[in-house]
Amino acid sequence: MRIVKQNRFKNLSELHKEWTEAGVKTSRATTHRRVKEFGYSCRIPLVKPLLNHRQRQRRTHSLRYFYTGVSGVSGLPELTVVGLVDDQQFMYFDSNTKKAVPKTEWMRQSEGADYWDEETQNDNNYHESFKKNIQKAKERFNQTTVQRAKPSDN
Repeated sequence: MRIVKQNRFKNLSELHKEWTEAGVKTSRATTHRRVKEFGYSCRIPLVKPLLNHRQRQRRTHSLRYFYTGVSGVSGLPELTVVGLVDDQQFMYFDSNTKKAVPKTEWMRQSEGADYWDEETQNDNNYHESFKKNIQKAKERFNQTTVQRAKPSDN
């Protein structure tokens, strides 16, 4: 699959529709995950309840995800994922609870259980990958700590 980053902004529904029409089999949650992975900038229709009418007109919004991985520190989850729209947290996942949850009322109302189940599965898969990569790094470099930064913006 070839994904080209475009200069124009799209919302998730338009991006999902475009990918579906191009023959990419994907769910809305998978489209959302790909937006995270490939760093698309989007106008998110879900943020409309946050904005008054003037602010809604031609405003570009930011969508960011922060992944924090910790290995060998008791009391802290190995992986924490925080999603932000316009610097407001809208979702949270950690490897202790193993569940992605909405953190705003507008997100609870706009997405159903299927979305959160798939988001949880994606984040749990990322956690498993993180653990394997940490183990490989420890073996290769004979280290007990590793620091990794994953860019969330272009």
